[in-house]
Amino acid sequence: MSPREKARASWLRRDLRPAIAVLIAAGIWGIYAILRVTQRLPQRYDGVTSLRAAVFVGAITAVLLVLGAVIKRRDAITVGGAVFDLRLTVAFVLGIVLPMLVFYGHKFFGHRAYDQFVFFLVIPVAFIVFAFRQDPREYGLGLGRWKEGLIWTVVGIAIMAPILWYLGTHDPAMRQYYRVGAERSTGMILWEWGVEMFAWEFIWRGFYLAALLRVMGPGPAILLQGVPFAFMHMGKPEFEALSTPIGGTCFAFVAWRTRAFWPAFLIHWFMIVFLELAARGRLPF
Repeated sequence: MSPREKARASWLRRDLRPAIAVLIAAGIWGIYAILRVTQRLPQRYDGVTSLRAAVFVGAITAVLLVLGAVIKRRDAITVGGAVFDLRLTVAFVLGIVLPMLVFYGHKFFGHRAYDQFVFFLVIPVAFIVFAFRQDPREYGLGLGRWKEGLIWTVVGIAIMAPILWYLGTHDPAMRQYYRVGAERSTGMILWEWGVEMFAWEFIWRGFYLAALLRVMGPGPAILLQGVPFAFMHMGKPEFEALSTPIGGTCFAFVAWRTRAFWPAFLIHWFMIVFLELAARGRLPF
């Protein structure tokens, strides 16, 4: 194979195939949106009622393709003497925009857990793979130091269980907040919080933390990743909201130590499920 043919094959492998994959995903979503508009799919969730979702996916696709081409050639840009790491800049923007889209009611499925799974996990992973051209395991989506992770998980659960039991059974604000809404089975509480917390922990303790670690030491990165996480708790009971700087920092420290976000996810998942079960009086003690 000539050097020109090798270069062409390399271009097909590195540039065209990821682009095709993203375009196929966008096309599938567009078909789904059209079927929802024409009411040819069961309206199980109050989600897509127009082509806005397809337009959004198309816009994301265009951004992914452009960023992928730019980042392939350079990791940073300099403006007026200031150097901007492109991957960190993208993570910073997504860390602001995606929670805002959720806050202002933008939906894919009309189901809180599934919508947040798309916004906080699917979209960041798409940027990692197709724009950053990196392995998601570099952003905590792997086993990491799993033995240490298991230790942190057990210790975190053991420390938080009595605190959460007291808050869920004795604190009026916590009891009122976590008893609002329709009654759900314990299985659904486990499932829906699991889906939501998995996405939450990935975007902050995986995607955002890893992006910050590119340009700064672990101390500042661990602290800064907790800022958007804390503001996402606005509107929750005051004690819970005020505790998030400490909780978010601890979660990030564990994620940094273990090189994976799943220990933080397991702890966070246990905490919120245990708290709701306690508030609803479903614990046997």
